[in-house]
Amino acid sequence: MTESRRTFLKAGTLASLFAVVGVKGVASIFAQQGADREGLFKIPVDSQTDPLNGLTEEMLSGYLNTKFQIITSGGDVELELIKVTKWEPRFSAKSADSENLDCFAALFRGPLRKPLQSGTYTVNHHPLGTFTLFVTPVNSHKNQRLYEIIFNRIRQ
Repeated sequence: MTESRRTFLKAGTLASLFAVVGVKGVASIFAQQGADREGLFKIPVDSQTDPLNGLTEEMLSGYLNTKFQIITSGGDVELELIKVTKWEPRFSAKSADSENLDCFAALFRGPLRKPLQSGTYTVNHHPLGTFTLFVTPVNSHKNQRLYEIIFNRIRQ
């Protein structure tokens, strides 16, 4: 079997990095803090103070059929939360780490006349506050536009 030069250089670079720095040093190179509970990396302080840090699937479900204001340079767009779905890992055998994950999706309905592109937007919701989220369009039906926001993080 022949290997491309790119594959060879990539493998050699990674091997050298691990040999020189070691596994614990690699985590600090990639801006990770040391592991805290059960081998998971610590959550950065900025993330801990985020208004959505404690948001769960159950909490967000309590805001079904409410309006979220998306702030754009072309004017604000109002989206309505219509569904919240829990996501389960697709592993055939769930690992112990999957128990610590909090994964869910929020589906929103938006106006036809002001479509949003995939991107990060400032979102305003009266009870939840103002925060930044990545919004993705998932269809462009004749009657409505649907958008999805994925939450995927370590459970606290």
